[in-house]
Amino acid sequence: MKLDKKDQQLIFELDQNSRQSINSIAKKTKLSRDVVNYRIKQLEKKKIINGYFALIDFNKLGYQAIRLYHWNYQKFFGEATHTKKFGKHSGNRLAI
Repeated sequence: MKLDKKDQQLIFELDQNSRQSINSIAKKTKLSRDVVNYRIKQLEKKKIINGYFALIDFNKLGYQAIRLYHWNYQKFFGEATHTKKFGKHSGNRLAI
């Protein structure tokens, strides 16, 4: 799917800080508040934006190692495939 320049700008701004206000994004993209709100809703509706999440710096929390889990469920919660991934946290990088 091709995105126009305005949608690309919105995605860039949300990628930089998804918690910023609609007003802040509108000022940075030079679009009206209503246009920004409408376009973000459309990107969510089209599943281009699938959600928002927190990026946690585990090093600042005092963790030296972390454990990651990845679950893959078949459609309608059929047979589940579980994969464990273990990683070592070193500075700001995660080695798996």
